[in-house]
Amino acid sequence: MNKVLTFQRIVVCLEEAIWIFDNHNLKALHTIRDIPSNPDGLCALSSKDDSPYLAYPGSSTIGNIKIFDTIKLVS
Repeated sequence: MNKVLTFQRIVVCLEEAIWIFDNHNLKALHTIRDIPSNPDGLCALSSKDDSPYLAYPGSSTIGNIKIFDTIKLVS
């Protein structure tokens, strides 16, 4: 499990899902469930509030990543 946060978001990256929370009220905003197995909880969250992007593995076998906007809650 890996936890990363910015002023606006908290991201918890588990082996089978990624949870995105609002940092002000701790409300769960979104869950990304369509991820490949990620036993190390690999993810990276931009620390800039004007580019709130999350990167996480797109495949468990090849070097792909997916990018997710943590404010608009879209890929």
